[in-house]
Amino acid sequence: MKVFASFTALVLSVLMLANIAGCSDKPVETSQSQTSAVTTEPQAQTEETTSSQTSESTDETEDEETNPTFTMPEAPGNNSEGLQFEAIDKKTAKVTGLGTCRDKKVVIPCETPDGLTVVQIADKAFIETNITEVIVPETVTSIGNHAFRYCANLTSVRLTDHITSIGSFAFSNCLNLTYFVMPAGLTKISNSMFMGDLSLKTIIIPDSVTDIEKFAFRDCQSLNVIDIPEGVTSIGEGAFERCKSLEFVKIPESVIYFGHHAFSSAGLVSIQLDCRLITAYAFYRCRKLEKVVFSDNVVRIECGAFSSCEAIVDLAIPDSVEWIDVGSFANCTSLTTVVVPQETVGNNKSEVFGGCKGVLSVNGKSPKEYFDNWVY
Repeated sequence: MKVFASFTALVLSVLMLANIAGCSDKPVETSQSQTSAVTTEPQAQTEETTSSQTSESTDETEDEETNPTFTMPEAPGNNSEGLQFEAIDKKTAKVTGLGTCRDKKVVIPCETPDGLTVVQIADKAFIETNITEVIVPETVTSIGNHAFRYCANLTSVRLTDHITSIGSFAFSNCLNLTYFVMPAGLTKISNSMFMGDLSLKTIIIPDSVTDIEKFAFRDCQSLNVIDIPEGVTSIGEGAFERCKSLEFVKIPESVIYFGHHAFSSAGLVSIQLDCRLITAYAFYRCRKLEKVVFSDNVVRIECGAFSSCEAIVDLAIPDSVEWIDVGSFANCTSLTTVVVPQETVGNNKSEVFGGCKGVLSVNGKSPKEYFDNWVY
């Protein structure tokens, strides 16, 4: 009888454990030593298993309450592999190319496989590659000349505010790039940085920028939003030339240098000028330009600045302007009414408006009455 009772107790204990294991989310592995423990102390084992399950259940409930559903960020393990690097010194390196990497979405790592910190993207590192997206880590502080030039499929660039330098032509001829946010620490937009980016519509320029170099946005034919911040002191030659979708721009008072042809052949309809100097041919052939607003900061308008702006009808030049050069408004064929400071245009008064055959009034008088040598 004692044997039978012991055997019955053993069977009941095993059945109880099987029932508990069946309620668990995870299968329970039972080893020989665990079976031995169950045989000698069935009640203690049952209590431990129940306690463990209760603890797991509590932890899962807490996780559900404290971790709402969201999209997980990129994990470090998603860094692109096979990229090519070159050591700068014993601690830092620059990425020099794709190497054996075949990713279209390139995630540049913070460190090389050898443990060097990646701080630069080298000149021409990704030139003429088929990448579609690039994510740059916060360790990188500079991007070299031509780094992403001719990346025709590039649509997304994610940079950090640790970047303080981007080289010439860095993103030029990226035909499918539509939107770009510049790092907050950048001080200049380099020569031809975005030239020929035909799809670029919006560019966010930080307040830290003081210099927009020549041809920076030349031939960005889709660019329609640009806010030049106060603090910019220089706009280079041809910086926005042939930006045919750009309809409005405000030039801040801080601008002291204005390159030739800076906005020539752009799609501007209206402009507001707070700068002192308007350089030669700055708005040449802006054929849609209808409204020009000069502030009292403007003191000089150079040769050809607004020549062939065929849509301007009315023109009011403030008394602050001390000099208007020859041909500044030549061939503005729709111009009918002009208000101009009395002694501003020097000895070649009529040549300022050469070819403006529609002018009817200059300071309330006929052109011939106002200008002694008025010619068309």
